Amino acid sequence: GLAYNALDSNHQILARIGKLLLPIYILHQTVIVVVAYHVDSAPLNVWERYFIVLISSAFLRPTATKPYSDR
Repeated sequence: GLAYNALDSNHQILARIGKLLLPIYILHQTVIVVVAYHVDSAPLNVWERYFIVLISSAFLRPTATKPYSDR
């Protein structure tokens, strides 16, 4: 499709975006795994566990991307 044709070649900006987003992704994934590990042992039902992990992920996202919002 259109995105495949536009992003098929090597663009300098794609390499830069990839380098900027990788640390954010690693931090985000690590925090989600740690939160999920601790929530799993809590005496909650499945939906409560799911929403705790979801909310913690949503709150982490703006704080992790804040240093790059000025660019």
